[in-house]
Amino acid sequence: MGQKVFFEINIHEMCNRYFRLQRKGLKSGYENHSQTEPISGFVWLCKMLALYSKFYKMASALRVLPHYTVEEWEEWDGRWELIEGLPFAKHPSPRIKHQTVSGIIFGKLFSQLKNCGHCNVNQSIDWQISDDTVISPDIVVYCENAEIRLTLPPFLVLEILSPSTAIYDRNNKFHLCQKAGVQYFILLHPEKKQVEIWELVEGKYIEKAVEPVFTFSPEADCSVQIHWAEIWA
Repeated sequence: MGQKVFFEINIHEMCNRYFRLQRKGLKSGYENHSQTEPISGFVWLCKMLALYSKFYKMASALRVLPHYTVEEWEEWDGRWELIEGLPFAKHPSPRIKHQTVSGIIFGKLFSQLKNCGHCNVNQSIDWQISDDTVISPDIVVYCENAEIRLTLPPFLVLEILSPSTAIYDRNNKFHLCQKAGVQYFILLHPEKKQVEIWELVEGKYIEKAVEPVFTFSPEADCSVQIHWAEIWA
């Protein structure tokens, strides 16, 4: 056992010496007779040891990450979202501009959808995607008779971007909605007065050109419009 430990320590020391000298552009003493190429077997061993060490550290870090379920999430205080078992705290109340834009859009969608048979609109409603994932988009249009939270993919998800949530919305929520099958994913920039509309086509989001009026139909006998100029007024 002692000889084995001594051997491993010496191998690591030799590899560390080799890499230190390589970074400095110096000869390590482990080259072949031509002094131009390192001994392939030794270098391969050093690289494998370095790769193993890096992987082991990463794996060790991953093992300590928590993994929660929606059942556990239900017991928490405050506002949280859960993505694949990892908790994400909801930020404090959005800026006034954010809330104003959200209220305008909600009001216009609500007045149109109330005439539809099964579809509704809501703000910050919880949507459970799986046993370890639940999010609450800014605005959702859905055609599900839900009582506690949504369990089916909404027809449309709209997120109003802010500096604190832009990366999260553009990445985490974008890919979650795409994978779940949300037909439209819309990003609004209140400060820039800009809109991005992403439509699901064959399982992938394709960005649509933004027209003055956006029209969508969550069900056959229900057509809804958003006039963007009215949102920024």
